[in-house]
Amino acid sequence: MTSSSDDLSQRSVQLGDLLPVALINTLVEDSPRCITVLNLDAQVLSMNTGGQRTMEINDFTAYQHRRWPDFWTGEDRLKAQAALDRARHGDRSTFEGQMATFNGTLKWWEVQVAPIMDQQGVAGELVAVSTDITARKQAEQALNALNAELERQVQDRVRQLNTTAQAHQAFMAFTEAVGIQTDVAVLAKEAVKILQHHFPNASIGYYSREHEVWTALAWSDDLSSEAVQVITAGVSSDHPVIAEVLAAREAVFDYTYLKAVVRSPASYQAVGSVPVTLGGEVCGLLSVGFRTTPVWSEQDQQLLRAVTRGLNLALERSAYLQRLETQNAELAAQARALESVARLSAELALLTDRRTLIRRALELVLSVLPEGEGAFYERAGPVWRVAVQSGDGFHAFGESVGHAPSLGHLSDQREPLFQHAWHPFLKRIPEQVASVGACATLPLLLNGEVSGLFIVSLSQKHDWSTAERTMLITTVRSLELVIEGAIGAAHLTRERQLLALTTAELESFVYSASHDLRTPVRHVMSFAELARRALITTPNEKASHYIEVMQQAASEMSGMIDAMLLLSRVGRHTVVLRAVDLEQVVTQIRWHLMAAVPHLSIDWQVAALPTVISDLSLLQQAMTQLLDNAVKFSSTQAAPHIQVWAEENDTGWTVFVRDNGVGFDPTYQHKLFGVFQRLHREKHFGGAGVGLATVRRIVIKLGGEVFADSQVNQGATFGFTLPVHS
Repeated sequence: MTSSSDDLSQRSVQLGDLLPVALINTLVEDSPRCITVLNLDAQVLSMNTGGQRTMEINDFTAYQHRRWPDFWTGEDRLKAQAALDRARHGDRSTFEGQMATFNGTLKWWEVQVAPIMDQQGVAGELVAVSTDITARKQAEQALNALNAELERQVQDRVRQLNTTAQAHQAFMAFTEAVGIQTDVAVLAKEAVKILQHHFPNASIGYYSREHEVWTALAWSDDLSSEAVQVITAGVSSDHPVIAEVLAAREAVFDYTYLKAVVRSPASYQAVGSVPVTLGGEVCGLLSVGFRTTPVWSEQDQQLLRAVTRGLNLALERSAYLQRLETQNAELAAQARALESVARLSAELALLTDRRTLIRRALELVLSVLPEGEGAFYERAGPVWRVAVQSGDGFHAFGESVGHAPSLGHLSDQREPLFQHAWHPFLKRIPEQVASVGACATLPLLLNGEVSGLFIVSLSQKHDWSTAERTMLITTVRSLELVIEGAIGAAHLTRERQLLALTTAELESFVYSASHDLRTPVRHVMSFAELARRALITTPNEKASHYIEVMQQAASEMSGMIDAMLLLSRVGRHTVVLRAVDLEQVVTQIRWHLMAAVPHLSIDWQVAALPTVISDLSLLQQAMTQLLDNAVKFSSTQAAPHIQVWAEENDTGWTVFVRDNGVGFDPTYQHKLFGVFQRLHREKHFGGAGVGLATVRRIVIKLGGEVFADSQVNQGATFGFTLPVHS
């Protein structure tokens, strides 16, 4: 809606150009807006009738010619003067302020101040159009008040939600801690946080029991430093709060003693306590005291019980995890012991000195134990002396005292002794040994007898865990095995050396004897031949028979000597590995054998044979002996039949020779490969009885094994294995 005052704010007052003057005057006079015409000195010249009613002016003469800014006060007066100054310079402006009416009614005004221009465009007068905006301002103020109240309520709700969220976060933190935390003190602090959010005006504490003393692990912030000092120092079990819970062994929310004592305004009106148990024993207490609330609601009781159940579960889990950690520690210690034993075995494999073995075992044991030292005592006549030590603690004990008769008792017991606080062996001991905290003494048994005492001392008192005991016992037992093994190895080495020497001497003897026997045997055969020729001119049948027997015996002895020399040469032969075509070797041997027995028609079945890595000379001798035996023992058959083949396996090759000859009794199989052993009469099958013994020695020298299988008159199968050589 447009009024004359609006027009004044839009341009200089030139109403005569727009509407008839009478209409304009009517509009201006009746307008409820206060239209005030001022001179340049800001004195009131005129005001419309409607404006006078709004300003509650009964007599305009009392208002006329007064300075318009004087009706304003404070900052609003400064605003009015500033608007007038701008109007004098030809500018219009608007401001809001409070001004009282003539009757003293304080109202809010929206004021527009503008210049009234003459025909030359110069401001001759000023006009101020004031609109009553009190209703709008009151609505704004009411709205602002409402907004402020809503803001306050929102802030209160936000604070309440934040408090609830913090309580929820605390409960979530406590719930998470129950699932993962094992430190009871940390869990107790989380529990106190939860209860503090729910009971902001209460005192809260969690107490842990150690024997008959209860010590606070967590408490609320409201407690004074003096009170904290008291509860952290420890409270006796006979304190009324604690005693009543211990007697009831359940939650207490209605304490008898509170009803019997006279309480000051600062004392607690109600106290609730819930015990925390482990294994049926009360080991903790969660307590809440109200100063202003006289009773516990059922909801509050349930909350305290729920938090305590969480603590109880966490405590049980903590105990379980501690047991699990103990078991893991024991397993880890056993693993370390096994690793130590493995390292010990690996290192000691190169060591033969007994004391070096023991010193290394002491070093490995001490590397996985708390700070300490070790020693090994050996009996020296009637006393015990330090034979090996690791560290300096036993040095003085071994030299200045020199003996420890009480060790004899430990030796007689033949069992490990673990002391968490060391009891000395002697009444008078050096200062270095007197400072020992804990000690472990283990007898070292060799072949069932106590050989010494393995002692480990720690600088502090120490409860030997099952894992540490197991590690020490395992280490000492392993040390016993290693030492006994070293002793056995040394003994075995000496036996091998003696056997090698004996074997060398025997082979030398066999070679020398065989070589030296050849000459007299040749002489016997030569002179027997000469004697036989001499008897041609003077025959003597009996003498001729004797000479023939003598020649046959000499021939057999010569064969035995040749066989012994061959056996001796095999033992002295140096193996030279090379690729050997086994099929070619068998073909050559067959040709030589068949040339010696052209009258035999033998059915040979030789499969494809491999090329093997072996010694050509030794392999030729072994195959010659086996094939020669096959020909010899199948020669009595109407249709001699010999098979030769080879089979490959994971470890190498197995070579077989089978014939359909007379076979042998398996009862005497153990004699087959012995020297001069026969399973058939010599008159039926000749030979020196050394062939299979030679085969056995060759195969063993090549790293294989020999075998045989047969039944009487069902042929025989001989064979040997050849390992894979790189």
